[in-house]
Amino acid sequence: MHVEKRKVKGKLKYYLAHSFREGKKVHKIRKFLGAGLSSSLLKERKNKAEELILEEINKYKLIQDPLYM
Repeated sequence: MHVEKRKVKGKLKYYLAHSFREGKKVHKIRKFLGAGLSSSLLKERKNKAEELILEEINKYKLIQDPLYM
């Protein structure tokens, strides 16, 4: 996982991004962290977003599993 910085209309916006491969497809998940953040607030939000992304990946894998009921 890595932090992406985007400059939109003069403001710096932060996103936490993670990409993973399933078969031949690559999926990318991004979570918005905020705009104009201090380093301490960025770390806090990054930790929370990591948990959310991992939960989303696990849900995605369960949905894709044909034997899951």
